[in-house]
Amino acid sequence: MKKFLILAAVAMLAFAAPAFATEVGVFNASEVLGKSEVSKAYERTMQSKFGGERASLEKEEKALQASYESFQKQAATLSQKAREEKQMDIMRRGRSLEEKRRNLAVRVQRQMAELNGSMGRIVLEAASNVAHKRGLDLILDAAAGGIGFASPKTDVTSDMLSEVNGVWRKYGSKFPPASSASKK
Repeated sequence: MKKFLILAAVAMLAFAAPAFATEVGVFNASEVLGKSEVSKAYERTMQSKFGGERASLEKEEKALQASYESFQKQAATLSQKAREEKQMDIMRRGRSLEEKRRNLAVRVQRQMAELNGSMGRIVLEAASNVAHKRGLDLILDAAAGGIGFASPKTDVTSDMLSEVNGVWRKYGSKFPPASSASKK
């Protein structure tokens, strides 16, 4: 639903643009974010915060799988009580692993939302800077859809990439708070 609303707003702006904008720039946000320093920092941040824990959970999952396979092989030779104890242990460890996965997923989503907000702030500030420098009234994201054609002379993707990297460096190569108003 959120994507639909964003696309609808972009489409409305795109169709209304000729009525109020004399100069329009178009950029590919996917390309800018894919090649920018901030996106590389995003990946490093996520890896450093959660990579070790993910690896640990994968290791734990393999150990649990090995225990289960061992139990399957030994089940016929175990007493009823020993079989039930091993089965309960495997089930307990499985529930514990799932709880750890859910907790990790929540923390990952929270961190991603925070970083995405910060990246959005950087892109908006960069767009404002590029618009000001090039005398543009409007900059649209071609990757968001709603733009069937844009003349190559309206492409500001390389300017946006350069400016996103510049804004990133301005913040000391650290993610700014997402909620603060962008500086001009």
